[in-house]
Amino acid sequence: FPEGYNPDVRCIRLTLDPVKAIPRPFVFYAVIFLFNYVTFVILKLFGFEHYGINESILNGYWSSTLEFDIQEETSKLPPSRISYWYYNPGDTATKKKNYQKQQPIVFIHGVGCGLWVYANFIKKLYKLNRPIFLVELPHVSMRMVEDVPTMEETVREIEEMLMSKGFSKATFVAHSLGTAVCAWIIKESRKCVSGCVLIDPICFLLHYPDIAYNFVYRTPLAANEHATYLFASRELYISYYFFRHFHWYQSALYVSPRNALPTNTCVYLSEYDNIVPSSEIYKYLLKNNISVHMMRGLDHSSFLFRPDWEDRIVSDVLKCCKASRRSW
Repeated sequence: FPEGYNPDVRCIRLTLDPVKAIPRPFVFYAVIFLFNYVTFVILKLFGFEHYGINESILNGYWSSTLEFDIQEETSKLPPSRISYWYYNPGDTATKKKNYQKQQPIVFIHGVGCGLWVYANFIKKLYKLNRPIFLVELPHVSMRMVEDVPTMEETVREIEEMLMSKGFSKATFVAHSLGTAVCAWIIKESRKCVSGCVLIDPICFLLHYPDIAYNFVYRTPLAANEHATYLFASRELYISYYFFRHFHWYQSALYVSPRNALPTNTCVYLSEYDNIVPSSEIYKYLLKNNISVHMMRGLDHSSFLFRPDWEDRIVSDVLKCCKASRRSW
């Protein structure tokens, strides 16, 4: 580079730069609340039970750090920091005992509106007739939730979540930001992960600037970039999370030599992902002999609108469960 100073060059300081957000009216959050409430009811009807911090959907929609500080001071036990749904297909004591011998599935969603956008995908996981955990990340789900559990708290409570239902391991299925949480578990509690299916993963090559720039700093030009900008990266609580709580070094996952992925691992990348550098990640994973599939013609999260890709992913989830069960 020539000597001198270029005022157009800007460094990316994700946890130091000011939080950037676009205000939105209360009715926006009211609409999101209604969708989440409908999802709450449907999951109940399908036999899912809700556990954790948000026993009430209202509590799960609006919470602050102050509430957890008060709970820590007044409670003898540390307050729960995550919430989740659990489904056990066994409806009798005998069936329940048999199903507890099966490999459970843990699904962790990405940035957006919570679980309801994954309704069809969850339905297909449900049809596998296996125990399922749906882990919620309300702080990146357009809810008015400012409290963010740390990596250590999240990993500890996912361990406790599995143990409370009689499991020690699970097959993890994660999308987008959910793959960062999966990376935490692989690095900090590998014994819990017997297999994983990662979709549009942000945890690989995170030391490259692409993901931080594309999601947080990019000036949008194309329609899909505007959608990401308006409906995700510039929502107040999502933006707050990324600018104050997203530590890339915690979520970065290097497949070798220290943090080798489980043997039963499958990765799905979107060819035209506007956030993730999918072509570079594809080459990186192939070089390290990881099972990776490129979803041709798709953008980030577009698999949710393609039943054929959903079916293929769910099929690989089942294969991971069965293969993991044999090596359990």
